[in-house]
Amino acid sequence: MASDAAERLGLTLPQLSSETVTYLRERMPPEVSLNNPVDLIGDADVERYRIASDAVLKDENVDGAIFILTPQAATQVEETAELIGGLAEKTEKPVLASFMGRASIEKGRVILKSHSVPNYSYPERAVNAFRAMADYSRWLTSPRSEPVNFEVNKQEAMKGLRKALDEGRTGIADTIARKVLRAYGFRTPLTVLARTSKDAVNAAEKIGLPVVMKIAAKDILHKTDLGGVAVGLDNPDDVRLSFLEMTSRAQGYLVEGVNIQEMIKGGKEMILGMSCDSTFGPLLLFGLGGIYVETLRDTSFRIAPVGENEARKMIREIRAYSLLEGARGEPPSDINAIVECILRLSQLVMDIPVIAELDINPLMVLPQGQGAVAVDARMIIKEEEECKVST
Repeated sequence: MASDAAERLGLTLPQLSSETVTYLRERMPPEVSLNNPVDLIGDADVERYRIASDAVLKDENVDGAIFILTPQAATQVEETAELIGGLAEKTEKPVLASFMGRASIEKGRVILKSHSVPNYSYPERAVNAFRAMADYSRWLTSPRSEPVNFEVNKQEAMKGLRKALDEGRTGIADTIARKVLRAYGFRTPLTVLARTSKDAVNAAEKIGLPVVMKIAAKDILHKTDLGGVAVGLDNPDDVRLSFLEMTSRAQGYLVEGVNIQEMIKGGKEMILGMSCDSTFGPLLLFGLGGIYVETLRDTSFRIAPVGENEARKMIREIRAYSLLEGARGEPPSDINAIVECILRLSQLVMDIPVIAELDINPLMVLPQGQGAVAVDARMIIKEEEECKVST
């Protein structure tokens, strides 16, 4: 059970050195398995545990040990627990235990606790704990990268947000959100606001068909739910009809018109976002975007601010990372552009703590060397600057 869990979690069961194997072979019954895991068989007494544990923990190939005990007729539970506790206090290597049972191992469990040796009811849990320690160790020794400070226009970013707050609005729709993102160096699609169907056709022809159309209203954050988004419109009649349909559906909202937007093709739809955690402050999100966000939930998270190394780890952690590398002959995506977008978002939410939530969905990631485009965005803002690290 422990071996299977280790393999599943990517932990290596190291080969014991020839010196360790020889030492144990001379002192153990022939039935004992000297491969890793070392199986002391059912009649093992405390002395057998002592010999084996001493040799294994001294082996340079071994980084730590999990002692698994299943009580049988010859098992010395309390004595073995004292032995393991003493070993844990002497060695610098992590020592975990899995004494399996209830009443039969209870005294042993108490002894282990007195020596600060964690005991797990099942071996898989001990292996999970060992994996967590290994991950933490790698994190402690991994190279750190400092947050990047890009040249941005914070004053320009705050203009629209301040106006919204003065008007008592907390939801920031696409138009203002895009202005904030552009002020922080994000690339956004060419967009023209059309107030009539004729304006919409003229804008579409100027931008170049096909185009995307999105309802523009201060109080509509989720345009798709209202039927306020149309994609791939490739002739003037469709543009005119879509304008009329969208504005008709949006009656009762604060409609400014319809945004006519260039259609970004050939990219992968990802999501980049932020939410405010009451304890840790701005929490960054990256993952598979578009319509799959809530269904697949393929995302990774970090606490802002982040540096380049952390940004790259965020990208590699999602299950869909292989798609970004290029699958079935597709070109690889511009991962460097995603890294830059994460770093720019990190700076943005640290600079402007009135932002409580932010979603860029989709962030259209183009093939390698072609960048990434923040196609759609929304924000939630608060009057008070409350998205800061708690003290």
